[in-house]
Amino acid sequence: VLHEPCGNSPSHQSGLWEHEEGYRWFVDRRNAKYSIAMFSQMHHWRRAVMDQQGSIAVLSTVGPLERYATLYSVLLSTLQVEWYLANIGLGYMGVNMPLFL
Repeated sequence: VLHEPCGNSPSHQSGLWEHEEGYRWFVDRRNAKYSIAMFSQMHHWRRAVMDQQGSIAVLSTVGPLERYATLYSVLLSTLQVEWYLANIGLGYMGVNMPLFL
């Protein structure tokens, strides 16, 4: 049974980048809570993602956790350092930046 894509599905979220308005929505200070939530989720998943790595050669081995972590990494990587400093702060950046290095 195929389910309708929910508002939090990867295909729905990646559709934000097809339009410039989607990027502007994502970087808007009023919507910073979503980026902070993604950072928090990435921090929570950090060990599990490394333990459960799949292979692109065998797509069925790439689980939902790794797919969402990849999506969040791509979305968060487009934000500039100034945005992080203004909206998230140095403390959160220090905790989460090893995920992106």
